[in-house]
Amino acid sequence: MTDRESEERAPVQLDYYGVRLRVRPRADTESDPATWRDVASRINRELMSMVAGVFRLLSRTVKAATSVVTGIGDLPPAISARIANAHASADQLESERSRAGSTETSAGESIRELISQKMAEGYTVRVISDGDCVVLAFLPPTREREVEAIAAAAIAKAKLIQGEIGEREGDEPEGTA
Repeated sequence: MTDRESEERAPVQLDYYGVRLRVRPRADTESDPATWRDVASRINRELMSMVAGVFRLLSRTVKAATSVVTGIGDLPPAISARIANAHASADQLESERSRAGSTETSAGESIRELISQKMAEGYTVRVISDGDCVVLAFLPPTREREVEAIAAAAIAKAKLIQGEIGEREGDEPEGTA
């Protein structure tokens, strides 16, 4: 039997991050109890197993966490060096940005200069704000006229459609009475 055939036969297959675990449910081999005394002894046995299992789980979890931390601490020198270099280059880039930012004008001054420049070029400036966010829109004069024409056509079409719906419902369209 090939490896592929055995994978296909596995009733449950978990593929997590490229690791495949073939899990087969175990059949219940325990027979039904014959008397109430058997029921009581089984319940007692299961309760003891549950209590022991909780502490076994805690112990294994702590051991696994210790193993993970130890494994991370034992990174190969090449990977550790790459991480250290990445941190160093990020720190250097951040310090360069902070030095460059201190010599520039404030953001408000830059925005005012941009608005003045665009208005001098004939652009229309629209400021749209919802309280949390501000959007500056610079519309060339030709675009503004196009937008106004499209908006007027859309409004006219909406009024026409509204009038047709009113006529179908037996109402007269607005402005015809």
